Amino acid sequence: RLGAAGARVRADVDPGGRARVRSAPFTPPGPAADPVRLVPFALDGGLGAHDWADRRLARDLARRAGDAVALLAEPDGTVLGVLDGALLVVGDDGRVLAPAAEGRHHVPVSLDALPLTGQEHLTLDDVRGASRLIVVDVLHGPRSATPPGN
Repeated sequence: RLGAAGARVRADVDPGGRARVRSAPFTPPGPAADPVRLVPFALDGGLGAHDWADRRLARDLARRAGDAVALLAEPDGTVLGVLDGALLVVGDDGRVLAPAAEGRHHVPVSLDALPLTGQEHLTLDDVRGASRLIVVDVLHGPRSATPPGN
């Protein structure tokens, strides 16, 4: 019994099709008072199209980001997304875009459920010049974000 607060659930499926499901109590945090900071990390080739059981790299990036959110990009500045969530980039024209990761980054939230105009190749300069940035993850929901360097 997990109680009324809710739960975090993680399902892992190995290549043989065996599943392991774990849960733990979880109380969602209240609304964020301040925007989250984005800290860029260059990952040549990205992380792949699927989540992975070996989370050491993700834990290391999260640790290095500290209280910020890890922003994943190719060495040339092409944005892949954020670690453990989705990045929404709002332009001055009101368009809401997500980075086109093209199999280089797994987005653990459904982009179909978000108010997207589309997915495009975005750069760190696009993120820095956005009129608004939003990070969406399943544990915290949507949060405003500040671009790297601000």
